[in-house]
Amino acid sequence: PSVDSRSESAARRTILAGGFNVDAGRLDHVVYLEYMPDGNKVRWLVEAEWCEWNEREPYRWLFHHGVIKYIEETTLNRYKPTVAFQRQEFTIRRTPRELRAGMKEPEEMTFYELSDYLEEMRRQGVSARKLRELRVELHRKIADPFMALSFALVGTPLGIRRPRTGSGVGLGLSILILFLFYLLWSSARVLGQGGSLPETVAAWLANVVILLLGLGLTWRATR
Repeated sequence: PSVDSRSESAARRTILAGGFNVDAGRLDHVVYLEYMPDGNKVRWLVEAEWCEWNEREPYRWLFHHGVIKYIEETTLNRYKPTVAFQRQEFTIRRTPRELRAGMKEPEEMTFYELSDYLEEMRRQGVSARKLRELRVELHRKIADPFMALSFALVGTPLGIRRPRTGSGVGLGLSILILFLFYLLWSSARVLGQGGSLPETVAAWLANVVILLLGLGLTWRATR
């Protein structure tokens, strides 16, 4: 998940985390970025194995086993020598529940947000399964918009009814196809996240099956 926040100086800050336990006030595989005043370039970033909320001092978060990387102001694309730490406190003006309320799940991110998040998680060394889950979601950002085309190809021939065919038959077939699509769409996602299917196949399988079905129904209806 990721969340954007702003400090008193209005500097934009972004937190990326591979896992979040609200009750424990803990973030795992954390990347904490602060941007330049224009909000487009990163000024510095912190990478840490985990961080925890300090209940005794509101808005203070203790980061563990990490590094601070500063950006070269002249190039804006190179890091200065990093500063490693075992424990380091940072001010993040959000409680765990406030952070959780503002966080985006991968399904809620745009393609580019998720792509950046995936790259950060890869650099953090999160588990292979977590990376697979994110890659499946990334491919689905492209595949899911094509659902409309697939269903249009299925719906058109079902709407062309023969005189002896009642309207209830077409409606029943539409509901059945919709149910089968959802079942295949959900199953492929789980199989892709588990590694049983390649990420690309998991994202596109349901669309391809419905697309082929639509082409078959269209060919049959025009005979």
